[in-house]
Amino acid sequence: MPSVRRIPATGDLLFVWISEKSASSENPQAQYRCALTAAISQDEGKTFTHFRHIARNPNDDFGYQCIELLGNDLALIGYHARDGLHIARIGIDWFYGKGPKE
Repeated sequence: MPSVRRIPATGDLLFVWISEKSASSENPQAQYRCALTAAISQDEGKTFTHFRHIARNPNDDFGYQCIELLGNDLALIGYHARDGLHIARIGIDWFYGKGPKE
C-alpha cells in the first residue's frame, strides 16, 4: 500500500511505496522489498511523474513507510529497513527533481 499526502504549496499528491522486489541470495523463495520510491501526481492520481528512489538496495528490505509534511518545504519519510527504523528529511523540491536530498 502506498502512503499518500497532499503537498500544501502545490496541491499535488506525493506517493511513497515499495516499487521493486529482489530475491534473497540466502533463500531464493524469499523476496526483499528493495526499493522505496516516491512520485508526484498533479492530476489526482491518474498519472505520475518525477519518480525518485528514497532508498534502494537489492539486499535490504524496506517497508512500513509514512509521510509527514512540515510546512511547505520539508517532508519526513519514516520507514523500516533490515537494520531498524529510519527517518529521511527530504526537501519538497527534491521530489520534483530539483535540489539535493537532505
